[in-house]
Amino acid sequence: MSKLKKTSIIVGVIVGTLCSFWGLVNIIPPKKVINENPWIAKDQPMISAHRGGAFLNPENTEKAFDYVIIETNYCDIVEIDIHKTRDGVLVINHDDSMDRMCLDDERKETDIAKDVVIKDTNYKDLLQYNMGRNFIDSKGNKPYENLTIEQAKEQNLTIMTLEEFLIKYQQYNFKLYLEIKEPNTEGINEANKTVDMVYELFERAEYSSWKNRTMIISFTDSLIDYIVEKYPDLYVGALGYKIAPQLIATALGLTTLIPSKYHSFQTQMNNSAGPIKINCATKAFVRASHRRNQSITYWTINNEKEMDKLIKIGADVITTNAPDVLAKKLGKN
Repeated sequence: MSKLKKTSIIVGVIVGTLCSFWGLVNIIPPKKVINENPWIAKDQPMISAHRGGAFLNPENTEKAFDYVIIETNYCDIVEIDIHKTRDGVLVINHDDSMDRMCLDDERKETDIAKDVVIKDTNYKDLLQYNMGRNFIDSKGNKPYENLTIEQAKEQNLTIMTLEEFLIKYQQYNFKLYLEIKEPNTEGINEANKTVDMVYELFERAEYSSWKNRTMIISFTDSLIDYIVEKYPDLYVGALGYKIAPQLIATALGLTTLIPSKYHSFQTQMNNSAGPIKINCATKAFVRASHRRNQSITYWTINNEKEMDKLIKIGADVITTNAPDVLAKKLGKN
């Protein structure tokens, strides 16, 4: 037998073995992360109002939440961000400081006013800021720029605590994406402490319904692992590098081999897994996750063509700053 023929046989055996292995792992059903997942859409994508609908009202404010929860009725999910103040109050804000939302450019550029960092500031001191100050509406105006702090309070534009949110909106029918923004650094597990505080709130009788309608999300990998281990009764969504194995496995058609503990993957339409660039907005990615009863959320989608594509591939949740636009596409308003 010639050397070339032997080589061909060996290569053929290897290829055949790999193909058989690939076929087998795609036939074997993967382990489901949960039997019944309420975060998987039934007929059409669920609408998630990012920061309460940041294009419609000043983000993460009571005014914004009132609009998407009470005044309109087309948002299935509201996404909020929380930080902990110096005196241990959980407040709703995306950034770790109040600067972008509340301070004018002139003040930010002076040496007089330092960054108003939430973790270094007591809650009562944060109440002096108008969170609508730098909001720009669809016409390019700043309608709340010149409000006094009293006027801002009257229009629900001062910082809101998580507990105030839970009290006010628990009677309304929607789900909650709760993003914990604090990082975990070596020896300082601030994010873990924050989720402990959230869980303690959920364990109180008056807030008990929130546990079944809230998903904790975070870019802090160690926090996600902490929740899975300590609080298995909480819903948890994977962001950032936590979804990398799933992205690579989907591209290779080997998702059955990737164990997963998360109820949802939260991703952009295009993502990276190390040097590999992956299109996540595909039916294959959605199907692979649904085999495990995991939901797929795409963020932050404000472009109408992108919304159309995600509707077509069967996305479970579309997180957007413009929930009114998505609602119109879905026939909800």
